[in-house]
Order: sequence, then C-alpha cells, then structure tokens
Amino acid sequence: MIRKALSLVLCAAALVGLAACGGRTETGTPAGEFYEEISIRVGAGESKVEGLLTLPKDAEKPPVVILIQGWGNTDMDETLGAAENKPFLEIARGLAAQGIATIRFNKRFYQYPTEVSELGDKATVYDEILNDASAAVTLAAADERLGPIFVLGHSLGGMLAPKVALDRPEVAGVISLAGTLRWLEDVILDQYRAALSEQENITLENKEALLSQVAEAGERVKALTADSPGQILLDIPSAYWLSLRETTGAETAKQLTCPVLALQGTEDYRVFPETDYPLWTETLGNQVTGHLYDGLNHLFMPWNGKRDTTEYDTPGHVSQAVIDDIAEWVGRVSQS
Repeated sequence: MIRKALSLVLCAAALVGLAACGGRTETGTPAGEFYEEISIRVGAGESKVEGLLTLPKDAEKPPVVILIQGWGNTDMDETLGAAENKPFLEIARGLAAQGIATIRFNKRFYQYPTEVSELGDKATVYDEILNDASAAVTLAAADERLGPIFVLGHSLGGMLAPKVALDRPEVAGVISLAGTLRWLEDVILDQYRAALSEQENITLENKEALLSQVAEAGERVKALTADSPGQILLDIPSAYWLSLRETTGAETAKQLTCPVLALQGTEDYRVFPETDYPLWTETLGNQVTGHLYDGLNHLFMPWNGKRDTTEYDTPGHVSQAVIDDIAEWVGRVSQS
C-alpha cells in the first residue's frame, strides 16, 4: 500500500519532472518583429547541442541572458506539459522586444538520450547541464555583437545559476526564477508533504509512513561521501546527488560578488514562496533584488487553481510583468 501511494504522489514531488514536447508556436510576442533568431551549437566537448541566439534588431552590443532549464530533459524552449507551454521561448522573445539578447539551448540528455544511458548512475549535473552552460558563457563572451552576460535559471536551473556565475567571472548578474538555496532533498520532502496533504484516499497512518521514508532517504543523501557505494536515493543516483552538493546551496551563493535577481510566484507549489523565496535575501542581503508575483505558478503563468501537474497542461503565457522586471534589472545592472 505504501509503495502504491508513493507512486500516486511521485509526479508531484519533483521540481518539474515533465517530459519535453514539440510543438506550439504561438506566444505573446510576434515572431521576427523585434529580433532575429540565429542557430548556434553549444557544448564543451565534441558533441554540441542545438540552440538559438535571439538577437534584438538595431541594438548595439546588447546584454545577453543565458537561459538554464529546470528539472528534466527539456528542449531549448523548456516545453512542458500537454499544453506544450514554452516559457523560455516567451522570455527570449519578450526580452528581445526590450533590446536584450538571449542564448537558449537543448539540454544534453534531451538531444542525446544515449549519453545518459552510457553514463548510467555516474551521471552528474555537470554532464547534464553545467558544462554546456559554461560553454554558452564562452560563446557569448567571444561574440563581438554582445555586451554584458547574465545567467538566468528556472527551478533547478535557478539553483545552479550561482555556480555558473561563480566559475565564470564574465557573468555580470544572476537571475533565479523559482530557484532555491535549500538542498534539493529538503525541497523534495516538502513537495511530498504538500502533495500528500491533497490526497484524500491515503490514510493518515500511510501518509506519515510515506513521509518517514522520504525523510530517511533525504538523511541518507546528506550522509553521502565520495567513498559511498553507488546507490539510487529518491530516484536519483548518488553521483548526481554529490554533484548537486558542490554546485548548489547557500554556501555557494554566498561566494557570489555579482548582483542577483530572485523571482517567485505566490502559487508555486514546487518551490515554496514562504520558505525558498525569502532565503535569497536572508542569505545575500542587499545583493538581491526580489519580486513576488501574486497569482503566478511555477512557470510564472497564471495559476489554474489546482496544486498538481495539471497546471502544466493548461495553456498559458509568462506574465509580462516578469519579463518587464527582468529587462529593467538587466538594463540597470548593465549600466552600473
């Protein structure tokens, strides 16, 4: 019974955890009106991933924002759910309309699924996204058409963006969209707790047993060392957990010297506005500019009234207020 109940809530207990889809092209910004999109290839090794440089028209050395997706094997648009919402496409084109360039690219395991199979339980977050994100910084720095470089991460990408900036001094600022400075295992426990609270067909006793299992797994994650035997905890290999330990969290963010923009929706049930959003200011103080958006979900789209994965099956668009705030902050930091 407990194993069956775990499967019922598992889809609600990942930062995004949805497969990428192809598809929908309509957005709030007319294609080509303010920008051109140039195909690029991004990657630290021989195999490159496909990407796009969205370059605003008639802009001289515009700032450029590198976009890093959240959890799961997603395409460059971060296409999610049955509705095939494309938050990164909308952010890229919305920023282009305000004179800001972007670089976005497919996640490696989306474009090359055999690579994750070959790596198996040795796969790390460097293999998945960080090496390619650093390569995108190199690409942007070498492009004479572009100005100051910023890194924007959504969800898990928001957790990793500080590490990219820390390793690459060319980065002028970090933007976190629904990222957190907590450890992922602690967020997952809260996600299970929230998901179970919505389940009426699971007894209180079984809910407590489920949470105990997840909490125990989280403690085993915290106890991992480089000498620990390979194992799967919370459906994630130990090598990946260890790579997250050295690339995310408050101690990594504290080493940043660049400014940070932290954004969150009040109806986000993946990353918690009452817990995760204030942690940015608590950790970094005046280094952070923050905005909390009433009624927006984890994708910074209007909430559909349900705290489950059907949010991603409802067609929506990234709030214009979010795009405006990103553009204003990037412009201000670029001029400072």
